[in-house]
Amino acid sequence: MMIPEGDKRPKGGSSSGNFTSMMKKRHIGNDFVHVVFKECDEEYDLQTLPGQFNDVHIVIQPLNDLEYRTEVHVKPGIPPFGPLYGRQIVSSSVISESVRLTCLNANLACQVFHQDLVGFAINCEERLKQIKQLGLRLATPDEWKLDE
Repeated sequence: MMIPEGDKRPKGGSSSGNFTSMMKKRHIGNDFVHVVFKECDEEYDLQTLPGQFNDVHIVIQPLNDLEYRTEVHVKPGIPPFGPLYGRQIVSSSVISESVRLTCLNANLACQVFHQDLVGFAINCEERLKQIKQLGLRLATPDEWKLDE
């Protein structure tokens, strides 16, 4: 699972810089799970970040120094997950852990739902596959080779 932060991406000054900036941002929004932190009372538009998937939106809004309102929006068909669901008030002492765990569980539920489209792999298996591919691409004949 990767968490892109669009506001921390560099902005290019030249036309080629703008293209580079655009290319870096092209995948933002094309994720299973979106976490949105909002400080206003306006309703969050679920189409703000268009993309191919966008199955789960976790919207977090501070109420005061001790509490946050969370809203979890889920597309139909996604298997249930938690610990956060629907609309809840969450203590500031557990908001970070609750959102992180909900993101991980939501991402897993979405992978299961979309397994025919994107495939499903356990994270450690996928990491090993990527490491092996990288080793095969970068290794010279004299260097070590990974077992296939």
